[in-house]
Amino acid sequence: MRICLIGPIHGGLGTTGVNTFNEVLAKALSEMAHSVELGIPKQTFNLQAAELSAKMTGLQTFYLDGLIPGRAPQSFIKGIPLEQQLHRYDVIIVSGGGMDFGKILRASQGKRVLIWTHGMLGSPLNQWDGKEMLCPGVSYVCINKEHMQQAHDLGLDSVAVPMSLPIPFHERTVQCAGGFCAAVGNLEYRKNYTRVAEIVQCLGKKTKVYGVPLDSNVKQIFEQNDCLEYCGTVPNETLLDNIAEADFLIHAATTEGRPVAVLEAMGLGVPVIVPDTPLYREFVDPNRNVLIDPNCPAGEQLAKVDLKALCKIKNREALAAETHDKYGIENFKNQLECLLDEELL
Repeated sequence: MRICLIGPIHGGLGTTGVNTFNEVLAKALSEMAHSVELGIPKQTFNLQAAELSAKMTGLQTFYLDGLIPGRAPQSFIKGIPLEQQLHRYDVIIVSGGGMDFGKILRASQGKRVLIWTHGMLGSPLNQWDGKEMLCPGVSYVCINKEHMQQAHDLGLDSVAVPMSLPIPFHERTVQCAGGFCAAVGNLEYRKNYTRVAEIVQCLGKKTKVYGVPLDSNVKQIFEQNDCLEYCGTVPNETLLDNIAEADFLIHAATTEGRPVAVLEAMGLGVPVIVPDTPLYREFVDPNRNVLIDPNCPAGEQLAKVDLKALCKIKNREALAAETHDKYGIENFKNQLECLLDEELL
């Protein structure tokens, strides 16, 4: 089966989220004996990552111009129109926001298209209309119950496939708590770093934050809170090493599909402190992690939790093992195989 995966890729540059997931997805598909090529939306910041990803995954990679809204369409790879490029594949998988989905769907010309919904249904970032969303041959792969309900309400053909841990995680040894906390995510408003700072102050622990600086208002939060240490971006392996030694990973965003950084932390045995919302309740065990109401003061809720017990190596090892069982790459590949079999029937 020939598959084209269109979406952003991190290339080991120390970012997480959809970029990380796409690399896992590409590698999983190729390990399932499918012929997979990566179509990378051409953006300046993404070019180095794409080149590194081609080396990491061993997959053929090509760039696609004109998929980013607000940028003038340019020629596609070697001047080949998108319709001709996509005509070579049996299945086209689209994963990531901020792209012109309408252009991809029109160019697919009746091919089977799978669109992974990373919290993006109805997002103003995505250029499409209702008719295009409902065109024949398009299925929406939802990673949580809320997205499934959204897709159902919109009348979309949808299936559920949860996220997966990156492949090397089973090879890592669970580390003891190192006396600090970590947070991962680009410095942007929706990551809710004001809440992260509140939680950190309650914990009284230095917190290392990894991500790309984007929002000047968020930068001010760091300048006003000595407890937050901005560490920028680091190579992906280094990032995972640093997270593995943290007491907790703190994640306060409430508008994401299924935060990969949270799943990664639990796979490393690091308990997470996250909002108590339906999204997180789906995959975060409250007995091994901390869920707090995002609308109530953090201090009162944290005071009721035995944080020391959660940091003990016994809890960390159990958390890592349980996360691997539920979100290991083999389970993910089995679900992908079933999904692709159904799509081609």
